[in-house]
Amino acid sequence: MATREFRPKVYIHLIRHARAQHNYDPKTATPAQKSIHRAFLNPSLTPQGRAEALDLLSRFPYMHLLTHILTSPLRRTLETTILALEPAIRNGIHPIVIEELREVGMGTTSTGTEISGVLRELGELGDLVMTDTLKPDWEFNLEQRYEADERAEKAKCMLKELGDILSGQVGGTGYGPDNEAGRLWNGYSFGTLPEGRDVHIAVVSHACFLWKMIGEKTSGNFGNAEFRTFQFRGDEGCLERGQKSTDLIETQESWGMSHPSTTKAALAERAKAREFGAPGVEVNVAEMKGDRVEHLEKVDSGLDMSLLDPELFV
Repeated sequence: MATREFRPKVYIHLIRHARAQHNYDPKTATPAQKSIHRAFLNPSLTPQGRAEALDLLSRFPYMHLLTHILTSPLRRTLETTILALEPAIRNGIHPIVIEELREVGMGTTSTGTEISGVLRELGELGDLVMTDTLKPDWEFNLEQRYEADERAEKAKCMLKELGDILSGQVGGTGYGPDNEAGRLWNGYSFGTLPEGRDVHIAVVSHACFLWKMIGEKTSGNFGNAEFRTFQFRGDEGCLERGQKSTDLIETQESWGMSHPSTTKAALAERAKAREFGAPGVEVNVAEMKGDRVEHLEKVDSGLDMSLLDPELFV
């Protein structure tokens, strides 16, 4: 049984996808180059983007603590998830595709393609990605810009609800056998976390949407393959006027981190250092055994900071 002294904390690790085919430097790209980049349908990661994702795997310090992985359904986020979070996935933390995490805008680069084909291209780990709650015709994003703000609020509410459910189940408290419905979230059922375990949710999404989630007026854009860690304001107790329990507050540890350079030279230098035994983050996730997600009811489904160009998402 859980002790009263322990109340699990909920950590949200927001991750932007690695560099993809549509990303470019608006300071140097010509109009013709911009048009080419904007024409990519559901773009893939570039070779540099794959290197960025593998680099993220080696420097993400919370791999062994992850309890859940959520991802946008677009190709570049799925590829980043599979490459960067592979140890956690192989240990049974199966990624859940959440349509609400997709990028802002109706452009070609923000349009999806048939997801089963994308997952087949990702190999054996693609088979572990859970897509059952995707709605038919999810590929087309018809929302207006103001609706993206509403979707960001919805996504935060979804994450807050998930965190509340998971933190309430530790040691069998909160949602017991007499309240089985309390374990459901977005059509999924979650097992009880081990006693003494905090909740760590990785969320893989896109630059503009992550910016809306954390507050356009308070934080800068995410670079490619950048991660930041947050907690919900409401988890800390009372709120002041104008504050919401779903506000995401970056942790002090995350605030103090610097996003490393992802130039080709910097990536190659770090890869070479790892090859020769330079220390990296611990990716032994054996202690995560037993934290599993079970799907209950199937639903029909069918930068470098300068690399962010607002026109890319219209």
